Amino acid sequence: MLSKIKVPEGWKFGNFSDFYEINPRVLLDRSKNYDFIEMAAVEASDRSPHYYLQVKGNKNGSKFQQKDVIFARITPCTENGKVSIITSLPNSNFGIGSTEFIVLRKKENISDENYLYYFVSWNKIKSFAVSRMRGTSGRQRVPNDVFKFELTMILPPLPEQEKIAAILSSVDNAIQATNKVIHKTKKLKKGLMQQLLTKGIGHTEFKKVKVGYNMVEIPDNWIFSTIGNTSSKGKYGANASSEEYDKDKPRYVRITDILDTGFLIKDKIRSIILDGNEEFLLTEGDIIFARSGATVGKTYLYNKKDGICIYAGYCIRFRPISNLLLPNYLFYVTKSGFYYSWLKSMMKVGAQPNINEKEFSSFKFPLPPLPEQEKIAAILSSVDKLILNYNINLSKLNLLKKSLMQQLLTGKIRVKVN
Repeated sequence: MLSKIKVPEGWKFGNFSDFYEINPRVLLDRSKNYDFIEMAAVEASDRSPHYYLQVKGNKNGSKFQQKDVIFARITPCTENGKVSIITSLPNSNFGIGSTEFIVLRKKENISDENYLYYFVSWNKIKSFAVSRMRGTSGRQRVPNDVFKFELTMILPPLPEQEKIAAILSSVDNAIQATNKVIHKTKKLKKGLMQQLLTKGIGHTEFKKVKVGYNMVEIPDNWIFSTIGNTSSKGKYGANASSEEYDKDKPRYVRITDILDTGFLIKDKIRSIILDGNEEFLLTEGDIIFARSGATVGKTYLYNKKDGICIYAGYCIRFRPISNLLLPNYLFYVTKSGFYYSWLKSMMKVGAQPNINEKEFSSFKFPLPPLPEQEKIAAILSSVDKLILNYNINLSKLNLLKKSLMQQLLTGKIRVKVN
């Protein structure tokens, strides 16, 4: 595979199997318990499995030991990049994995297990493995022979392997740390939403209000209102076909374009002609609700940065009345726990999920005075900006890792070894 790449000075060219073992034999005591790794425990974003199960040594599966690397060989796990390095088996030095793992092992004094992990995690190797998959659609697998006989590679000296792996590991550590910060900040936001959207800011006096069958406590100067009472009548979207994206035409916002976060997808964008569809143009403050299918209930608050937009027929547009309801506040309400509980209660078992304009209009939510709505939305917006910045940093780190792998694993950039 890598035969066309110039071999850097001091590196070796050969078959993958010259430097690593493929599915090496491991003998286990059939009566003892061992740690078991199922496919769901492996994620492309993490070096190590998320969890372990316990099974007897007589269970069928791939057998491995500490420092081995397991490579998912079945679709779509191969395409998803499921690879792990075994560094911390909880109960012994040996374990068992899904039959859909290929086990790879370093050769002593020749190769390094951490370098092996990064090499087989590399997009070039993943693409090569996917191109060699065999089997029927949906159950295609990478044959063991791909690693034994088909894959060629260049390998740096052992000290350089260790240095390269250490550099990539440091980037991985930064990626994992950023992911943890994002997770904690999202958890903080969830807690803030629960507090702010029901208790408000600095209140000491509360009242209980009956909503449906439940009694809900809210600040004394709040009310419960509905979307219908605080917005103009909901309007269904355009019933027209989309076209290939054209920057000179409005973007056509469909229910499949709305992400869970409330943002719009950035790929597979479609357009629509303006003539005859002017009444469906989105303006600042408009919020649209997905009314059908798997995305029912998702919301999008129009952002001018998304350009001129027309919304599609499976969406319903509401325009908050300016002296009653702040659009940003309503948007955050639609990301709250009580909104999701309401959505669940509206679903009909066995039926295609669908919520119409009248039903959305009847949704009740806590409504503070406008100044407090503004403060609550500002606090939550500031947290969203933090999350956005963390995600931007995460994207930069992932791009850095991708670039470093391309440069370091081919020897285009050499590392100094003391």
